[in-house]
Amino acid sequence: MFSRIVFLVPFVVLLSIPEIDNHGFSIAQVGISGRERFLAEAPLAWEKYGTRARRFQGSIERITIQMAPKKEVMKRDRCVLKQRDGCALFLVQGLVDDSPPNTEGLVMGINDRYGFELRRQTPTAPWTVVQIDGDLSNGMKYGLGSPPDEAVIYWSTCPTTFALIPYFSWGGIKDPNFTLNKVTSVTRNERQAVKVEFEYRSTADKPRIPSLNGWVLYDPQRFWVIHEYNVQVEWTSSGVKASTVATYEYEVTADGLPIPKQVIQRFTPVGGVDRESRFEFDLKEANAPENDFTLSAFGLPEPTSIHRPIPWYLWAALAGGICLSLAGLFRWLARRTKAAVERGL
Repeated sequence: MFSRIVFLVPFVVLLSIPEIDNHGFSIAQVGISGRERFLAEAPLAWEKYGTRARRFQGSIERITIQMAPKKEVMKRDRCVLKQRDGCALFLVQGLVDDSPPNTEGLVMGINDRYGFELRRQTPTAPWTVVQIDGDLSNGMKYGLGSPPDEAVIYWSTCPTTFALIPYFSWGGIKDPNFTLNKVTSVTRNERQAVKVEFEYRSTADKPRIPSLNGWVLYDPQRFWVIHEYNVQVEWTSSGVKASTVATYEYEVTADGLPIPKQVIQRFTPVGGVDRESRFEFDLKEANAPENDFTLSAFGLPEPTSIHRPIPWYLWAALAGGICLSLAGLFRWLARRTKAAVERGL
């Protein structure tokens, strides 16, 4: 369901745009092209946004409504995300008054000692342990596929990505399947914005990743977060086509960081069910305590014994100690044998 997704598209910032303040952007320079400015500034801006987003804690409530033949709630759920260095927690809980899986809850967590997964059938049922793993050296397989740290990053950075388009992911600015068609400067809500028209053609070896074409509107003065987009989507392997549009609303902190407040997305499959999803964000920059990433945070006992792999350096130290001990033993035996021989003479 969740995956890591980053969308980068070139744009032009006209010389008439006011100089940008202290969010990592440079003042407009004469003679530099829009593509060059994008390559120099946009990746750095999104990287800075991602750094700030690593402190996002909070929740996201999503409601998806079928628009035709009559309006009807298809799905309603709530996600909780928490993070700190070495720890991540992602919780998703269905809120529709219906039978599972619409009401099923899932928790994926990881801390510096173990990873765990919990489930429950309804929002009021107790959590049940599905798995606990103290050996995270090769990763842990979770119910959603992606581990909790990836799921948290996915939602924390969605203002700078196409995370809300199903299954879309992209290899980066050098991806040969991306084409920039047109870039224009526009005004939205009395602010300067940049409209980028593009297309991305998927490859046959990745049938789940759709091809896209359309436009996206960015705010170049605030970390180039997304204002809105209008995109045509096609899964070439199956021939399924759809259009999707979205608008973003933010709360801006005192130092200019745009934190998502609401996203409204419309998804219209060709010949399918037209639906609208509303995402209500309640995020803030904060420090999460270590205990939030443990089983005890959910009223469950901490694991008493966890198999954890012995680090390689401890094995090396043990082997070195054994070698030294054997060397000492052989030396002692050699001296003893020599002394015995001398006494025999």
